[in-house]
Amino acid sequence: MRRLEVKLNYETADSLDFLESRLLALKSLIYDHQKWLPKDKFAANNNFFKTVYQLFKILEENEKLKFQKEKPPLGIFRKIETIKKTIQEEQFLAEREWLKIKIKDLKLEIGANTGSFSKNIN
Repeated sequence: MRRLEVKLNYETADSLDFLESRLLALKSLIYDHQKWLPKDKFAANNNFFKTVYQLFKILEENEKLKFQKEKPPLGIFRKIETIKKTIQEEQFLAEREWLKIKIKDLKLEIGANTGSFSKNIN
């Protein structure tokens, strides 16, 4: 249920601060229930949290750059590629397909802000 809440807030968040608070609430819940969750479920949920938080940080950085009317540095694309690789290779990861869509959307959004990065979207 909390993952659904995080996904909904990611999709509709007007405020990145609110999204961050929801992510931290999920992290707290995951760790509070760690001893009751099977290890693979804990790992899948924890990896989901970490991945969404990394996406959140990129969104936050991109919002600051848009506000300052600056283009994102090339390093932001390397971060996205690293996250994409993690999504593909992580053994335990909740909501993998949703995360693949979000990483693709993020690449498109940032690429649109730079006027480039149209190749290798998938």
